[in-house]
Amino acid sequence: MTDSDEKIYSVRSVEDYIEALRNILTDGKIAVFRGHSNKEWKLLSSGDRNRLNSGDYHAIWLECYKHNYDTIKTKDFIDAVVNMQHYMLPTKLLDWTYNPLVALYFVVEQNLNRDGEVIVAYPHEIYEPDVEESKTLSCYLKKIYHNENTFEEEMELFKLLHCDKNMFFCVAESNDRIQAQAGLFSVHLDINKENIAKKTENEFMNILGDKLSNNKMNDKLEEIRRGYEKIKKEYMDIHKRDEWNTEFFFYIDNNKSKIEKIYPVIRDILTELKKIWIWDYYGLYYTNKGVENKRIKIPAKYKDEIAKDLKRFCNIHARTIYPDFSGYTEYIRNRYCRRTDVI
Repeated sequence: MTDSDEKIYSVRSVEDYIEALRNILTDGKIAVFRGHSNKEWKLLSSGDRNRLNSGDYHAIWLECYKHNYDTIKTKDFIDAVVNMQHYMLPTKLLDWTYNPLVALYFVVEQNLNRDGEVIVAYPHEIYEPDVEESKTLSCYLKKIYHNENTFEEEMELFKLLHCDKNMFFCVAESNDRIQAQAGLFSVHLDINKENIAKKTENEFMNILGDKLSNNKMNDKLEEIRRGYEKIKKEYMDIHKRDEWNTEFFFYIDNNKSKIEKIYPVIRDILTELKKIWIWDYYGLYYTNKGVENKRIKIPAKYKDEIAKDLKRFCNIHARTIYPDFSGYTEYIRNRYCRRTDVI
Protein backbone atom coordinates (compact mmCIF):
# COMPACT_ATOMS: atom_id res chain seq x y z
CA MET A 1 0.00 0.00 0.00
CA THR A 2 3.05 2.26 0.15
CA ASP A 3 5.20 3.51 -2.73
CA SER A 4 8.52 2.85 -1.01
CA ASP A 5 10.59 5.12 -3.26
CA GLU A 6 8.40 8.18 -2.68
CA LYS A 7 6.98 7.16 0.72
CA ILE A 8 3.52 7.99 -0.58
CA TYR A 9 0.56 5.78 0.29
CA SER A 10 -1.29 4.37 -2.72
CA VAL A 11 -4.81 3.04 -2.13
CA ARG A 12 -7.29 1.00 -4.12
CA SER A 13 -10.40 1.19 -1.94
CA VAL A 14 -12.10 3.07 0.88
CA GLU A 15 -10.81 0.39 3.26
CA ASP A 16 -7.23 0.93 2.04
CA TYR A 17 -7.69 4.67 2.47
CA ILE A 18 -8.84 4.36 6.08
CA GLU A 19 -5.93 2.03 6.82
CA ALA A 20 -3.52 4.59 5.33
CA LEU A 21 -5.03 7.26 7.58
CA ARG A 22 -4.47 5.03 10.61
CA ASN A 23 -0.78 4.95 9.74
CA ILE A 24 -0.49 8.66 8.91
CA LEU A 25 -2.52 10.42 11.58
CA THR A 26 -0.92 11.11 14.94
CA ASP A 27 -2.81 11.48 18.20
CA GLY A 28 -2.77 15.03 19.51
CA LYS A 29 -2.00 16.65 16.14
CA ILE A 30 -4.57 18.63 14.23
CA ALA A 31 -5.01 17.28 10.69
CA VAL A 32 -6.95 18.70 7.75
CA PHE A 33 -7.43 17.31 4.26
CA ARG A 34 -7.64 18.44 0.65
CA GLY A 35 -8.48 16.28 -2.37
CA HIS A 36 -7.00 16.78 -5.86
CA SER A 37 -8.57 14.80 -8.70
CA ASN A 38 -5.27 15.32 -10.57
CA LYS A 39 -2.18 14.64 -8.46
CA GLU A 40 -0.15 17.05 -10.60
CA TRP A 41 -2.06 20.02 -9.18
CA LYS A 42 -0.21 22.22 -6.71
CA LEU A 43 -1.36 23.61 -3.39
CA LEU A 44 -2.27 27.02 -4.75
CA SER A 45 -5.33 29.19 -4.29
CA SER A 46 -7.35 29.95 -7.41
CA GLY A 47 -5.93 33.47 -7.37
CA ASP A 48 -2.36 32.22 -7.17
CA ARG A 49 -2.99 29.66 -9.92
CA ASN A 50 -4.11 32.53 -12.12
CA ARG A 51 -1.16 34.68 -10.97
CA LEU A 52 -3.37 37.49 -9.75
CA ASN A 53 -1.83 40.51 -8.08
CA SER A 54 -3.38 42.92 -5.58
CA GLY A 55 -4.72 45.08 -8.39
CA ASP A 56 -6.51 42.10 -9.91
CA TYR A 57 -8.13 41.18 -6.59
CA HIS A 58 -9.35 44.75 -6.20
CA ALA A 59 -10.79 44.76 -9.74
CA ILE A 60 -12.71 41.52 -9.08
CA TRP A 61 -14.09 42.85 -5.79
CA LEU A 62 -15.03 46.17 -7.43
CA GLU A 63 -16.85 44.39 -10.26
CA CYS A 64 -19.04 42.61 -7.71
CA TYR A 65 -19.47 45.66 -5.47
CA LYS A 66 -20.49 48.13 -8.16
CA HIS A 67 -23.31 45.83 -9.27
CA ASN A 68 -24.66 45.93 -5.71
CA TYR A 69 -24.30 42.25 -4.86
CA ASP A 70 -25.15 41.73 -1.18
CA THR A 71 -22.73 38.79 -0.95
CA ILE A 72 -19.88 41.30 -1.19
CA LYS A 73 -21.31 43.99 1.10
CA THR A 74 -20.78 42.08 4.33
CA LYS A 75 -20.00 43.31 7.82
CA ASP A 76 -16.65 41.50 7.93
CA PHE A 77 -14.60 41.47 4.75
CA ILE A 78 -13.55 37.89 5.39
CA ASP A 79 -17.17 36.85 4.78
CA ALA A 80 -17.10 38.66 1.43
CA VAL A 81 -14.01 36.70 0.36
CA VAL A 82 -15.57 33.41 1.52
CA ASN A 83 -18.67 34.25 -0.52
CA MET A 84 -16.53 34.95 -3.58
CA GLN A 85 -14.82 31.60 -3.04
CA HIS A 86 -18.24 29.96 -2.73
CA TYR A 87 -19.27 31.31 -6.14
CA MET A 88 -15.97 30.16 -7.66
CA LEU A 89 -14.39 33.55 -8.18
CA PRO A 90 -10.58 33.52 -7.86
CA THR A 91 -9.52 34.41 -4.31
CA LYS A 92 -6.57 34.14 -1.93
CA LEU A 93 -8.25 31.27 -0.08
CA LEU A 94 -7.55 27.55 -0.32
CA ASP A 95 -10.31 25.08 0.64
CA TRP A 96 -9.71 22.27 3.15
CA THR A 97 -11.92 19.88 5.07
CA TYR A 98 -11.90 18.31 8.51
CA ASN A 99 -13.40 15.14 7.00
CA PRO A 100 -10.94 12.85 5.17
CA LEU A 101 -13.78 11.07 3.35
CA VAL A 102 -14.97 14.37 1.89
CA ALA A 103 -11.43 15.00 0.61
CA LEU A 104 -11.46 11.52 -0.95
CA TYR A 105 -14.74 12.34 -2.70
CA PHE A 106 -13.17 15.36 -4.41
CA VAL A 107 -10.43 13.08 -5.73
CA VAL A 108 -12.79 10.57 -7.32
CA GLU A 109 -15.44 13.09 -8.48
CA GLN A 110 -13.62 14.31 -11.59
CA ASN A 111 -10.72 13.51 -13.93
CA LEU A 112 -11.50 9.82 -13.93
CA ASN A 113 -8.57 9.10 -16.25
CA ARG A 114 -6.03 10.81 -13.96
CA ASP A 115 -4.39 9.66 -10.76
CA GLY A 116 -5.46 11.82 -7.84
CA GLU A 117 -4.31 12.39 -4.28
CA VAL A 118 -5.40 13.52 -0.84
CA ILE A 119 -3.07 15.95 0.93
CA VAL A 120 -2.96 15.72 4.73
CA ALA A 121 -1.73 18.92 6.42
CA TYR A 122 -0.95 19.59 10.06
CA PRO A 123 -1.74 23.24 10.92
CA HIS A 124 -0.01 24.73 13.93
CA GLU A 125 -3.42 26.08 14.90
CA ILE A 126 -6.85 26.60 13.36
CA TYR A 127 -8.45 29.90 14.25
CA GLU A 128 -12.07 29.70 15.26
CA PRO A 129 -14.76 32.33 14.51
CA ASP A 130 -15.74 35.29 16.68
CA VAL A 131 -12.27 36.07 17.99
CA GLU A 132 -9.94 39.03 17.58
CA GLU A 133 -7.81 37.06 15.13
CA SER A 134 -10.69 36.81 12.65
CA LYS A 135 -11.23 40.58 12.75
CA THR A 136 -7.55 41.18 12.12
CA LEU A 137 -7.47 38.71 9.24
CA SER A 138 -10.59 40.34 7.81
CA CYS A 139 -8.83 43.72 7.89
CA TYR A 140 -5.73 42.20 6.30
CA LEU A 141 -7.71 40.61 3.45
CA LYS A 142 -9.54 43.87 2.87
CA LYS A 143 -6.25 45.70 2.45
CA ILE A 144 -5.01 43.03 0.02
CA TYR A 145 -8.14 43.38 -2.08
CA HIS A 146 -7.80 47.15 -2.05
CA ASN A 147 -4.07 47.06 -2.82
CA GLU A 148 -3.23 48.79 0.48
CA ASN A 149 -1.39 46.10 2.45
CA THR A 150 2.08 46.82 3.81
CA PHE A 151 4.77 44.62 5.30
CA GLU A 152 4.30 46.24 8.71
CA GLU A 153 0.64 45.23 8.71
CA GLU A 154 1.52 41.69 7.64
CA MET A 155 3.93 41.43 10.54
CA GLU A 156 1.33 42.77 12.94
CA LEU A 157 -0.96 40.00 11.73
CA PHE A 158 1.79 37.45 12.27
CA LYS A 159 2.50 38.93 15.70
CA LEU A 160 -1.11 38.56 16.76
CA LEU A 161 -1.78 35.15 15.23
CA HIS A 162 1.56 33.46 15.92
CA CYS A 163 1.13 31.49 12.72
CA ASP A 164 3.52 30.48 10.00
CA LYS A 165 3.13 31.66 6.41
CA ASN A 166 -0.09 29.66 6.05
CA MET A 167 -2.96 30.53 8.34
CA PHE A 168 -5.89 28.11 8.73
CA PHE A 169 -9.28 29.37 9.85
CA CYS A 170 -13.00 28.64 9.78
CA VAL A 171 -15.76 31.22 9.47
CA ALA A 172 -18.49 32.29 11.87
CA GLU A 173 -21.45 32.07 9.47
CA SER A 174 -20.94 28.89 7.46
CA ASN A 175 -23.19 28.36 4.45
CA ASP A 176 -24.81 25.01 3.66
CA ARG A 177 -21.95 23.87 1.45
CA ILE A 178 -19.23 24.65 4.01
CA GLN A 179 -21.20 22.76 6.67
CA ALA A 180 -21.82 19.76 4.40
CA GLN A 181 -18.15 19.60 3.45
CA ALA A 182 -16.86 20.25 7.00
CA GLY A 183 -14.94 23.05 5.33
CA LEU A 184 -12.28 25.49 6.43
CA PHE A 185 -9.75 27.67 4.63
CA SER A 186 -6.11 28.62 4.56
CA VAL A 187 -4.56 31.86 3.38
CA HIS A 188 -0.92 32.35 2.46
CA LEU A 189 0.68 35.39 4.11
CA ASP A 190 3.02 37.25 1.77
CA ILE A 191 5.92 37.69 4.18
CA ASN A 192 9.41 37.31 2.74
CA LYS A 193 12.51 36.18 4.60
CA GLU A 194 14.54 39.32 3.89
CA ASN A 195 11.94 41.57 5.47
CA ILE A 196 11.60 39.31 8.51
CA ALA A 197 15.40 39.39 8.95
CA LYS A 198 15.46 43.19 8.75
CA LYS A 199 12.59 43.45 11.23
CA THR A 200 14.38 41.04 13.60
CA GLU A 201 17.56 43.07 13.50
CA ASN A 202 15.69 46.36 13.96
CA GLU A 203 13.91 44.97 17.03
CA PHE A 204 17.22 43.61 18.34
CA MET A 205 18.90 47.00 17.99
CA ASN A 206 15.90 48.66 19.63
CA ILE A 207 16.32 46.43 22.67
CA LEU A 208 19.96 47.44 22.93
CA GLY A 209 19.07 51.09 22.37
CA ASP A 210 16.40 51.04 25.08
CA LYS A 211 19.10 50.19 27.61
CA LEU A 212 21.04 53.39 27.09
CA SER A 213 22.48 54.83 30.27
CA ASN A 214 23.32 58.55 30.31
CA ASN A 215 23.01 58.57 26.49
CA LYS A 216 25.90 56.14 26.22
CA MET A 217 25.73 52.39 25.66
CA ASN A 218 27.44 50.50 28.46
CA ASP A 219 30.38 48.22 27.76
CA LYS A 220 28.36 44.99 27.84
CA LEU A 221 25.80 46.19 25.33
CA GLU A 222 28.55 47.51 23.08
CA GLU A 223 30.22 44.09 23.24
CA ILE A 224 26.92 42.42 22.23
CA ARG A 225 26.43 44.80 19.31
CA ARG A 226 29.98 44.39 17.99
CA GLY A 227 29.84 40.61 18.41
CA TYR A 228 26.61 40.50 16.44
CA GLU A 229 28.09 42.55 13.59
CA LYS A 230 31.21 40.32 13.43
CA ILE A 231 29.18 37.10 13.33
CA LYS A 232 26.88 38.55 10.69
CA LYS A 233 29.80 39.69 8.50
CA GLU A 234 31.51 36.31 8.84
CA TYR A 235 28.28 34.54 7.84
CA MET A 236 27.81 36.74 4.77
CA ASP A 237 31.45 36.24 3.71
CA ILE A 238 31.32 32.45 4.12
CA HIS A 239 28.01 32.13 2.29
CA LYS A 240 28.97 34.77 -0.32
CA ARG A 241 25.88 36.89 0.32
CA ASP A 242 25.42 40.59 -0.28
CA GLU A 243 22.25 40.45 1.80
CA TRP A 244 21.14 38.17 4.59
CA ASN A 245 17.77 36.70 5.45
CA THR A 246 16.18 34.59 8.17
CA GLU A 247 18.63 31.74 7.45
CA PHE A 248 21.26 33.82 9.28
CA PHE A 249 19.27 33.71 12.51
CA PHE A 250 18.63 29.98 12.13
CA TYR A 251 22.38 29.61 11.54
CA ILE A 252 23.44 31.35 14.75
CA ASP A 253 20.84 29.50 16.80
CA ASN A 254 21.71 26.09 15.31
CA ASN A 255 25.47 26.63 15.61
CA LYS A 256 25.64 28.50 18.92
CA SER A 257 28.06 26.00 20.54
CA LYS A 258 30.45 26.19 17.59
CA ILE A 259 30.24 29.99 17.30
CA GLU A 260 30.63 30.45 21.06
CA LYS A 261 34.19 29.07 20.87
CA ILE A 262 35.15 32.03 18.68
CA TYR A 263 32.65 34.59 19.97
CA PRO A 264 31.72 33.95 23.63
CA VAL A 265 29.21 36.81 23.35
CA ILE A 266 26.90 34.61 21.25
CA ARG A 267 25.07 33.48 24.39
CA ASP A 268 24.26 37.10 25.29
CA ILE A 269 23.21 37.82 21.71
CA LEU A 270 20.73 34.95 21.68
CA THR A 271 19.43 35.91 25.13
CA GLU A 272 18.55 39.37 23.82
CA LEU A 273 17.20 38.08 20.49
CA LYS A 274 14.82 35.70 22.22
CA LYS A 275 13.19 38.64 24.02
CA ILE A 276 11.88 39.87 20.66
CA TRP A 277 8.27 39.04 19.77
CA ILE A 278 9.27 38.17 16.22
CA TRP A 279 11.45 35.33 17.53
CA ASP A 280 8.18 33.36 17.61
CA TYR A 281 8.68 33.00 13.85
CA TYR A 282 11.88 31.06 14.43
CA GLY A 283 10.28 28.96 17.13
CA LEU A 284 7.39 28.08 14.83
CA TYR A 285 9.86 27.12 12.13
CA TYR A 286 11.39 24.53 14.44
CA THR A 287 7.97 23.38 15.60
CA ASN A 288 6.76 22.86 12.03
CA LYS A 289 10.04 21.56 10.64
CA GLY A 290 9.68 17.93 9.72
CA VAL A 291 5.89 18.18 9.91
CA GLU A 292 5.55 17.72 6.19
CA ASN A 293 2.25 17.32 4.39
CA LYS A 294 1.45 13.64 3.81
CA ARG A 295 0.02 12.41 0.50
CA ILE A 296 -2.26 9.50 -0.33
CA LYS A 297 -2.38 8.57 -4.01
CA ILE A 298 -5.55 7.24 -5.63
CA PRO A 299 -4.83 5.62 -9.03
CA ALA A 300 -7.34 6.49 -11.77
CA LYS A 301 -8.49 2.90 -12.31
CA TYR A 302 -9.90 2.69 -8.77
CA LYS A 303 -11.75 6.01 -8.71
CA ASP A 304 -15.10 4.77 -9.99
CA GLU A 305 -15.37 1.92 -7.47
CA ILE A 306 -14.30 4.18 -4.58
CA ALA A 307 -16.97 6.72 -5.59
CA LYS A 308 -19.62 3.98 -5.52
CA ASP A 309 -18.52 2.83 -2.06
CA LEU A 310 -18.50 6.40 -0.71
CA LYS A 311 -22.11 6.72 -1.82
CA ARG A 312 -23.18 3.23 -0.70
CA PHE A 313 -21.54 3.11 2.72
CA CYS A 314 -20.77 6.71 3.70
CA ASN A 315 -23.64 8.70 2.13
CA ILE A 316 -21.06 10.94 0.47
CA HIS A 317 -22.13 11.95 -3.04
CA ALA A 318 -23.05 15.04 -5.06
CA ARG A 319 -26.33 15.78 -3.28
CA THR A 320 -24.74 15.69 0.19
CA ILE A 321 -21.53 17.49 -0.81
CA TYR A 322 -23.32 20.20 -2.82
CA PRO A 323 -26.59 20.82 -0.91
CA ASP A 324 -27.13 24.28 -2.42
CA PHE A 325 -28.44 24.43 -5.97
CA SER A 326 -25.63 26.55 -7.41
CA GLY A 327 -23.07 24.02 -6.22
CA TYR A 328 -25.05 21.09 -7.53
CA THR A 329 -25.46 22.67 -10.97
CA GLU A 330 -21.68 23.17 -11.10
CA TYR A 331 -21.32 19.45 -10.42
CA ILE A 332 -23.79 18.64 -13.21
CA ARG A 333 -21.88 20.81 -15.70
CA ASN A 334 -18.57 19.21 -14.80
CA ARG A 335 -20.06 15.72 -14.95
CA TYR A 336 -21.98 15.87 -18.21
CA CYS A 337 -20.74 18.78 -20.31
CA ARG A 338 -17.81 18.13 -22.62
CA ARG A 339 -15.48 20.97 -23.49
CA THR A 340 -15.03 21.49 -27.21
CA ASP A 341 -12.40 23.71 -28.81
CA VAL A 342 -13.81 26.23 -31.23
CA ILE A 343 -11.60 26.86 -34.24
